[in-house]
Amino acid sequence: MEINQIWAFIPFYDTEGRGGEINADCTLVYLKDGTNKLCPSSIQAFKSSFALDLGYPLQLLEAKAHDILCYKKHFPFVLSTSSCYIIVKTRDKQSKYDQVFGYIHLDAIDSFKDSCIVLKNGTHIQTHSTASYVTQKIAAAKSLKNWLLLNNNCWLTGLRLSSFTKDWIDIILEPYNPEQQS
Repeated sequence: MEINQIWAFIPFYDTEGRGGEINADCTLVYLKDGTNKLCPSSIQAFKSSFALDLGYPLQLLEAKAHDILCYKKHFPFVLSTSSCYIIVKTRDKQSKYDQVFGYIHLDAIDSFKDSCIVLKNGTHIQTHSTASYVTQKIAAAKSLKNWLLLNNNCWLTGLRLSSFTKDWIDIILEPYNPEQQS
């Protein structure tokens, strides 16, 4: 599955074992062509690997988004100017640490009506977010996208290295190579 084909990914509680394990947190991935796939990892693990595929540790992206937007949590997930995802609540909590927020590609959104986001391919995604919340998250994602446009699509511009531990500095300075991770 290619990164530019992913239009949304939301948490999914698999009660039937389709992701490999019964009663497991999975990620439901909506693709540009209107199909969807079930990924057997949690949404947080999926998001981390998604970011690492482009060479960025998730903590770097969140720290930079915090610096730009001054949000404490619930950041838009922006990897590049062509990969901007808004965060929306997609289900009610089932346990204390349940992950309830999903991510929808900014350019894939056609409309939002009655707590349902309609994608340009006709897919409907039910949310538990209000219209004002979705509007706010769209504006935040556009702000991060514009910041990236002004900084040549590079997250490392103006990075305050003092905010990271030495281990993260070493990871940031080394290029990510998936073949070496095996």
